[in-house]
Amino acid sequence: MSEPEPKPEPKPKPEPKPLKTHWGASKEATEAILECLESALKRLVESQSKSLLKKFFTREIVDKLKMKTSKFGATLQDCIDPGSKKGQF
Repeated sequence: MSEPEPKPEPKPKPEPKPLKTHWGASKEATEAILECLESALKRLVESQSKSLLKKFFTREIVDKLKMKTSKFGATLQDCIDPGSKKGQF
């Protein structure tokens, strides 16, 4: 008779991945992104624009999404940049 094979030990569960914030950017780069967001929000609020960006780019959205990145590394600043740089507010 052969001996039964020992059961393999279960693999430990992986640690949850930390929330990615600005592609691992330096503190200075992250602060620059946050300053740009605040500046864009201020200009947008003060504008007379009727754009969708003005309608949906609110303080609540900025606070909720300002430190998040997409799986491709895009930030909220990257998403609003085209509309905010062209003065479309």
